[in-house]
Amino acid sequence: MKTIQKMFEHLNWANQRILETLQNVEIGEQQLSLFSHILYSEQVWLTRLKGMDSSQMPIWSDGDITVCAKLIKQNEKNFINLLLKQQKLT
Repeated sequence: MKTIQKMFEHLNWANQRILETLQNVEIGEQQLSLFSHILYSEQVWLTRLKGMDSSQMPIWSDGDITVCAKLIKQNEKNFINLLLKQQKLT
């Protein structure tokens, strides 16, 4: 479980660094679209890890840098909740 926790911590760290970089440079739609795709895909995997259906979830969606920041916070919260739930089960 410790390895998975470290992996999620690194994922969140990397997402934060990417967000900070994108906030400080001029970016095009392609870069923003790709980053939001990664964040939406993380939500899909979180949903699957919970044993829920993810078939109706978007993985390509329009959004701006503010949407990406919200997705990062939401994904972090969901990863933490998932890990806490797993720790209670063991």
